[in-house]
Amino acid sequence: MQNQRPSQGSAAISARGGVSAPRQSGAYTLGILVAIYAISFIDRSILYVVAPSVQADLKLNDTQLGLLSGLAFALFYATMSLPIARIAERTSRVQLMTGALLLWSLMTGLCGAATKFWHLFLARLGVGLGEGTCTPCAQSIICDLYPPERRATALSIYAAGAPIGMMAGAIGGAIAASALGWRGAFVAAAIPGIMVAFLFLFTVKEPRRGAREPGSYVDSASPPSFPDVVRTLWRSPSFRHTTLGYAVGSIPGTAIHIFAVIFLVRAHGMSQVDAGVAYGLVAGIAGTIGVVLGGRITDYFCRRSVRAYGLVPAIAFLILPPLLIAAFVQENLLVMTALILIPSVIYIFNVGPSYAVTNNLVEPRMRATTNAMLLMIITFCGSAIGPALVGLASDHIASWSLRGDAGQCAAALQASAKIRIECAQAASDGLRYAMMAISLLYFWGAAHYFRLSSVISRELHEIKSR
Repeated sequence: MQNQRPSQGSAAISARGGVSAPRQSGAYTLGILVAIYAISFIDRSILYVVAPSVQADLKLNDTQLGLLSGLAFALFYATMSLPIARIAERTSRVQLMTGALLLWSLMTGLCGAATKFWHLFLARLGVGLGEGTCTPCAQSIICDLYPPERRATALSIYAAGAPIGMMAGAIGGAIAASALGWRGAFVAAAIPGIMVAFLFLFTVKEPRRGAREPGSYVDSASPPSFPDVVRTLWRSPSFRHTTLGYAVGSIPGTAIHIFAVIFLVRAHGMSQVDAGVAYGLVAGIAGTIGVVLGGRITDYFCRRSVRAYGLVPAIAFLILPPLLIAAFVQENLLVMTALILIPSVIYIFNVGPSYAVTNNLVEPRMRATTNAMLLMIITFCGSAIGPALVGLASDHIASWSLRGDAGQCAAALQASAKIRIECAQAASDGLRYAMMAISLLYFWGAAHYFRLSSVISRELHEIKSR
């Protein structure tokens, strides 16, 4: 390679010698990237909010809902993000993101026209295809705007778009579904993305690659080959443990979010609107605080030791299972809400540190591909596996509690009051125990982050000395 490898190491590395982007330009670009990321979560998560209505209208079970929420979205989101990222290494990331934003917004609107399971499945594939472009390009842009010692915070601010989008999608989706029906809610969700796409295209300039690298980094016109990127990442124990920790943690994280509204409706008797608003407020406010706080805490402790990249998410993941299980078994809504607040903040502590590690391990023209590979793995685990596992487990536990006679619930409207009560209780318990069981996977994720904390110092030191 003709590039001089940037010495990217600890969060405390100086950006001396790098070419600074204007502070105001960087702040504006980061702000609009947060808005785009928030829109992506509005469009992907609105299905979770209107799920009770969609289930009733299209006659779907929990397994089918898990496939729609997870696999249908993740299939193209994960697999197409990598080839698109390779294009992003060579061309304008701003233009790619604009086209992708228009695509997924239009496909979100088409979800409202679905009349069968497969119609909605195909439309969700389109949403995933468009959104798979967003994060690899956005994070590559952010790393060209901020030096290494500020990246965990900057990437955490970007990641705050996720809880902001979930809050807006949950509250706005619940209100829109109440006023317009679930089909109208999908159409309404598509409008902001179309508007922001043109704002992004005409107001954001493509930043120069490597502008904020320390030392005397010189950008090359051609990126490293894909095999070179794979070899670089495969040799990195820090990348492996970051990816595995993030991927395993995303399985319960995504699944619990997808089924949260349905759980509130079934287990606590809330209306769809009230459940959507409650979920949106908790997930949005707590999640936004959590993702930014996780990045800030990591940057602060990395001034002393870069082991904080692994220790901060590892400790957070250890705390999660007991609190989540305690929350899910509660029959009292207020007690459950109080218990769920801390997990809603700390479950996302790993995002900023994880992306800071992966971006600091590679040179600028590897970043879109590296981010896409990480995204592909965590999306497949989180969105494809997590919801399907919970949906399948929920259906099986419910069937077992009904002594295998789940068919009586298919005609629950015509059934006796006793059977309707039994079916409702079985559906509630099935989902409750499925969510409790999957939360235990956070312990596995914590083990990988602890391992990351033991290898990251040596690896970043080796990179710095090259």
